[in-house]
Amino acid sequence: GRFDVAENALLRARDIQSYLIDADSSDSTFIDELAGSFNNLGLLYQKQGKYVEAGTAYREVTRLQDQLSRIELPVTNHRISRAAALNNRANFFDKTNQPGQAEKARAEAIEILRGLAREFPNHPEYVQELSKILVGLGGLAANRSDWDSCLRYYREAQNLRSRLAADHPTVTTYQGLLTTVHNNLGRAYHFMQRFDDAETEYQAAIRINKELTRQNPTMVTWRHSLVLNLHNLATAYGEARKHGKAEETFKAALDEATTLERDFQTL
Repeated sequence: GRFDVAENALLRARDIQSYLIDADSSDSTFIDELAGSFNNLGLLYQKQGKYVEAGTAYREVTRLQDQLSRIELPVTNHRISRAAALNNRANFFDKTNQPGQAEKARAEAIEILRGLAREFPNHPEYVQELSKILVGLGGLAANRSDWDSCLRYYREAQNLRSRLAADHPTVTTYQGLLTTVHNNLGRAYHFMQRFDDAETEYQAAIRINKELTRQNPTMVTWRHSLVLNLHNLATAYGEARKHGKAEETFKAALDEATTLERDFQTL
């Protein structure tokens, strides 16, 4: 199948890079590329549920990145690679029920990305990646009903994404990321039965998604998100016993979903 083809290609790349390192063990580029191959192998094995093989691959990533740090000061590319690998490893630890290891890996990834964001303020991709990890942490905290931690992570991500959206108003990706964290905060407040706060966050997400939809009517992603935001807000109104607003908002969600289905069929 496709997994076998991908695995064979990655194993071949691993073997070539290992040969190059044997020929010149001081070249950090070869080591970084080999770490990348093991990281990709880990992701591939993880997708297939081969957690033993994934764990072995991720340990090789750690060993090689530790070797990199001894050869030279960690340059920007190596630090980015390490942060990405740490986040992948954290996801692996989540799936294999190792929460302590997952938290440790994410903490190191966050520290790296915060440093990069401070050092290179003109590189928004570092802030974007940092916000993604924070949103992930917020979701994990929500799963265990640790609402204080959940809100802290989501609010930090919201502040970062608000800054990205304000600094780069023409980049719709940043606007979309901001709607996601508004919706996540709305869900958190919703579960906490803080319905007024939930409404504020859902309305913020709806406002942005409406504008994105107006600017990009053929972009299905924003329109799906708008339907989701409206449905979540209607549910919150219902649980807050604001039945008139709940009915009105459910109708708006249904109208938007119906229009989306009709338009999508003609796209």
